[in-house]
Amino acid sequence: RVKPRAKRSGLFPVLGRPETVRPVSFLIIHQKAPNFKLDFPPAIPYNEGILLEGALRMRIRKKAWARPELAQCPYYVEDPAALRGHWRERFGQGETPRRPLYLDLGCGKCVFLAEAALRWPEADWVGIDVSYDILGVGRRNIQEAFDGAQPDNVLLCYYNIERLPELFGPGEADRLYVNFCNPWPAARCHKRRLTHTRQLLAYKPLLAPEGEIWFKTDNDDLYLATKRYLGEAGFEIIYDTKDLHAEGDPENVLTEHELKFSAQGIQIKALRAVVVNALENR
Repeated sequence: RVKPRAKRSGLFPVLGRPETVRPVSFLIIHQKAPNFKLDFPPAIPYNEGILLEGALRMRIRKKAWARPELAQCPYYVEDPAALRGHWRERFGQGETPRRPLYLDLGCGKCVFLAEAALRWPEADWVGIDVSYDILGVGRRNIQEAFDGAQPDNVLLCYYNIERLPELFGPGEADRLYVNFCNPWPAARCHKRRLTHTRQLLAYKPLLAPEGEIWFKTDNDDLYLATKRYLGEAGFEIIYDTKDLHAEGDPENVLTEHELKFSAQGIQIKALRAVVVNALENR
């Protein structure tokens, strides 16, 4: 019997209907994923074939220091919804000149965010994730990248990306980065993808007139599906590659996942898109 918490977290629909499942021992899971801490009972129902294909809800070990360090961090935003429509004021921007605002959706350990903020100091960056523990690691990585200095063009916040319109007003963001998001391989879970059509339609009003979405993945199915989702949501693809590293793009900033997958010989796929009407003004 799956605990109510697992149902609320989305675990139960991923694992399948009760009549199609059977129990599995903790030993089997632990042997295949020994470094992960599982937050459900040792004996759970599951569908064979999707056990470790991104279906099990896994998390990094609890870091007791993460939330206290974030609370003391000058660039961590405790109540990001209160800044809706006022992010540029939070960055200390006046009315002119307008600095671009870039969002890193699912910023993770901030390897990408830290490097990007250093490389493009003329832009303001907001990293968003749904894990305090990961954000805590990310904050430390940013501090290391900036040699202990406090960046003035970075903000971090904890929030569910599916509710992004609660954080940003119309036309407030200039670019969205979606790097190596969960591919949700099961067909019934596709709508949970951060690049699904329904998500893109939610992001669209938040983008400035010539705003862009930059996307990277190692997953072939997600790459192909995202090309379709972008078209369905009214975006025009302006950059498309199945092997990003072979192209030697000078604007590419490596993420922690990208480093890992590239080391395994997996090609990195990338897409960049703008709202269809924006292309007419370029």
